[in-house]
Amino acid sequence: MWFTGIDWADTHHDVVVLDHEGALCLRLRIDHTAAGVASLITRLRALTGPDHQDEMICVLETKTNLLVTALLKANFVPYPINPKTVDRWRPVSGAKSDLLDAYTLAKIARSDWRDLRPLHLPEQGLQELQLLVRDQQGLIGAQTRLANQLRACLKAYYPVVLDAFDKGTTLQKSLLAFIVAYPTPEQARQASVEELTQIFKQARHPHPLPCAQRVWPLLQQPHLEASAAVVHAKSRLAQTLVAQLHTLMAQIHDYDLAIEELYQQQDEYEVFASLPILASDWARGCWRSWRSLTLMKPLSPSRNNSQAPLQSPNKAATVAM
Repeated sequence: MWFTGIDWADTHHDVVVLDHEGALCLRLRIDHTAAGVASLITRLRALTGPDHQDEMICVLETKTNLLVTALLKANFVPYPINPKTVDRWRPVSGAKSDLLDAYTLAKIARSDWRDLRPLHLPEQGLQELQLLVRDQQGLIGAQTRLANQLRACLKAYYPVVLDAFDKGTTLQKSLLAFIVAYPTPEQARQASVEELTQIFKQARHPHPLPCAQRVWPLLQQPHLEASAAVVHAKSRLAQTLVAQLHTLMAQIHDYDLAIEELYQQQDEYEVFASLPILASDWARGCWRSWRSLTLMKPLSPSRNNSQAPLQSPNKAATVAM
């Protein structure tokens, strides 16, 4: 068998290959380009031959890099590992370099590869679904940050808006529509109940008239006022944030539609969709959780083996004493 440690970076990767006795078979640095990765595949195949690629254990500290995809397509199985595990193997001095990290990964591969979980390339539809869900979570995080920025902005010059609407969120369409229509307190005070009702109706508020009748008196009350400079600056920022939120909310909705379409194409869809009506979102959540246990799961020592974390030889020796 052969044990490959790959220390990856944005522009290059350091590679060390050891044989089953721990002897150095290969050491090189490749560029993070198609040509660089192709040269690595060629060098690895030169060691294994066409019939023993499954005996090449490739350990690295990521499972999403394009290098991982290239290894999978070339029929080399990567074994992603938690970076904290590598920290436990580093010398006591803390010395660190790309080449040393690659060598450390190769030693971990040789010592504990049975405790690592291989990564396999899922079918295309499932892989796309997993990536869409992951990317949508990132967009939702960005949406939350924008909403928090908007809340802070309104507190600085227009706090009555936060008092007039549900304080739990700044993502209400009626609130966003109100800010677009009346970006300053002075403009809001000039609005009539009829105009507010129309704004909320266009924002598809379920009860536009009662909402307008509740908001209008609040706008007429005296409030602490920011300076003209603050109002001019912050009202511009508020409108900018609202525009970004509108775009992001629409994109997240589009992700929902794409995820739902792919979700319905999966083999297990009918099983989870037929669950008692605890809401389709709940069923989808169960399905996603179940699939995450079988594919693309963050790798950790196998539960079929020891539950103890991987240890460096030095730590193992200390325990033995």
